[in-house]
Parts: sequence; structure tokens; C-alpha cells
Amino acid sequence: MKYLLSYLFIFISALFVLPINQKMYKVTYKIRRVEDKSRDTYSNNYKSNKNLAEVSDHVAVVASDFTYTLYFNSQESSYTMDDYTPDETINDWYYSLALFVGGKGIYYQNKPKAMAMQQKFDNMSDDFIRIKDTLYKPWSITNEAKTIQQHKVVKATYNDFEVWFAPDIPVPFGPKGLGGLPGLILEASDGHFDVYVDKIDLDKSNYVIKMPTKGKIMSAVEKQVRDNRLMFHSTKKYTH
Repeated sequence: MKYLLSYLFIFISALFVLPINQKMYKVTYKIRRVEDKSRDTYSNNYKSNKNLAEVSDHVAVVASDFTYTLYFNSQESSYTMDDYTPDETINDWYYSLALFVGGKGIYYQNKPKAMAMQQKFDNMSDDFIRIKDTLYKPWSITNEAKTIQQHKVVKATYNDFEVWFAPDIPVPFGPKGLGGLPGLILEASDGHFDVYVDKIDLDKSNYVIKMPTKGKIMSAVEKQVRDNRLMFHSTKKYTH
């Protein structure tokens, strides 16, 4: 019954959709420490994770100054961090960790090809790589709903991710390569940090979305296998 209500909500919301067509939209996202503290394992187990909780709090302060931009039309999207010059007083370690929170590199999503791709610099190979994945994941859509900036949103979960998507913006895109839902993801949480929408505008800069072309292509599974292999050889080298 609860899933029936969720899909009914999505259907009704879809009647009042943002006119996407071939128009280009620009979405700005920001970072904060996870708002739902009940999901934060660091805070829930504060005694055993005191240091992790404290580090995450410091990282969130640094990351709160970052902004990320998602450009999208009806067919594809591109998400990346905006230019940022760190203050000299910022701790280098916290800054390095903060860069991972909102996602590094370029995230590209393509609806017709049901494809997602991340292009980033790879420290393991000292070169750029492109990690290719499917756009659509086995999300569990719940019956929970709320409002974000006048958009009615629905909660969905997948692995450790909890996201809120807007059926009235009918594109399967979102921040950090997250997507595959019947609506734009306006908020995403990994249990420690939230990536949340700051504003949504009709883009007037004539921005052109392009699929990343720099670096070797590998699947997420292939990258994990490679990283594990390199880590094993590295560990073996320093223990003998």
C-alpha cells in the first residue's frame, strides 16, 4: 500500500512538471554535515568514533564553502565542483578530505544511453581515468515526502545513500553521479554529509554538455579490482 501511495504522489506531481524539453537548467548544490543525525554512525557511536565525528565536523566547515554545478537538459547532465581558492588558514588535511565529499572530477549522465561516467585524476596511475557505470540503480522508493524549495520530493534509498528526488523535474539526474530516479535529486546523503540544492535556474550562458574524453575507460568493478591488486602488491612490498 505504501508503494502505491508513493507512485500516486509521483504521478500527481508529474502533472505539474518543469518544462524541460531541450532547455538547459543550472542547479547549484552545497555541502553540510548530515542533517538527520540518526543516520550518522559517527555521532551515534560517539565514544568509539569520537575522532571520526570531530574530523567530519571540521571537514564539513571547509566543504560548506564549496559549490557544485549540475547542468542538465532532457537528455544529459554534467556535474562538477566550481572554482575555489582555499584560504591560507585552512588545514591541508581537512581541505583534501573535503574535496572528496561533494565528488571529484566531472560526472556525466546520459539518459538515452542509460549511462553514467566520472572523469577524474587517478593517483594510482598518475593519469586521468573515466569510470563508466549504469545510470539506473535498484533504488527503493519510499512513501516519505517533504518539500524542498517549493518542490515536493520523495525519499529513495540505495545501499548507504538516502536521496530526495523531485517528480516535477522529470529527469533521472543528480549530484555526484547519483541518478536513475523519476525526478531530479535535490538532496543526497551518505550518512555523514548531505549534498543539497541551493538554487535552480534556467541557464542563459549557452553551456554545452559534453561527454568526458580524457583518460582510459574502466568500469567501477574493474577499478575496484585494480585498486585492490595494487594495494596488495604495495602492502606486500613494504612487509618483506
